[in-house]
Amino acid sequence: MTELQTFVSIVRAGSFRAASVELDVSPPAVSLSLKQLEDRLGLKLINRSTRTMSLTEAGARLYEELAPALSNMDRAVKNIADLRDRPAGTLRIVSSRLAARLYVAQMVHGFVDRYPEMKVELWADDSLTDLSEENFDAGVRLGAIVDDRMVAIPIGPKARFVVVATPEYWQDHPRPSHPRELLAHECVKFRFPTSRRPYRWIFRRGNEDLSIEVNGSTTVNDMDVAATLVLRGLCVGYLLYDQVAEEIESGRLVTALESWLPPRAGHYLYYPSNRLVSRGFQAFKDFAREAAI
Repeated sequence: MTELQTFVSIVRAGSFRAASVELDVSPPAVSLSLKQLEDRLGLKLINRSTRTMSLTEAGARLYEELAPALSNMDRAVKNIADLRDRPAGTLRIVSSRLAARLYVAQMVHGFVDRYPEMKVELWADDSLTDLSEENFDAGVRLGAIVDDRMVAIPIGPKARFVVVATPEYWQDHPRPSHPRELLAHECVKFRFPTSRRPYRWIFRRGNEDLSIEVNGSTTVNDMDVAATLVLRGLCVGYLLYDQVAEEIESGRLVTALESWLPPRAGHYLYYPSNRLVSRGFQAFKDFAREAAI
């Protein structure tokens, strides 16, 4: 194959020296390659002198047959090389259930729409999954939960938590003016599947930070289930604002302790810092950064 390519290059370039430049080899190597081809075929292909060269009849026929074929081969190789430069393959992403519903599912849809040769498996799971053990490329969690040994990329707005209940609940139970007053209320508690204790409700105002372990008869492992109980007027909830924004705007839910709940770190895409990043995952990271702007 190399000898045939050399022959076509000589004819196309018009000289042995020009062919050597095109092929990035020495002129003697070009001459040797042509001689080996002629010896193998038992035919002279090019008449050459110190100043000129011309094709023999056999050379002209061979070039006529070879040039289109080699051109097609070059095109095929280029097409394959182009595939190498386009993201392709499958990514496995694990996300908290709420983040999957609010942010990640839409982002994944936009990503595969831009890169049709990519596939994404999105797992919604509130367990604090070990990415390496479960063979996930990356995870999505609130920034406060992400291990500091991970590379973390923000993919959404800052998280704003709200303490909410229905207007009817607040009519029967006075709204608290201080987080500690929540201890007198029926609150729905959330617990990560991998945690022994419910998630504590976190508050901050000025230099004062509080972490309250609320009281309540119901503990759930799904934030949307917690929201359902709150909307039925059964309890107070500590929920992500984006989760219940429409209900707050419509008046179906009423907030409390707003001054104690400033925005904090939102959701992050994270992955181990020592992991080799594939072209497909690099494209996903870039897309996530773009989507977060």
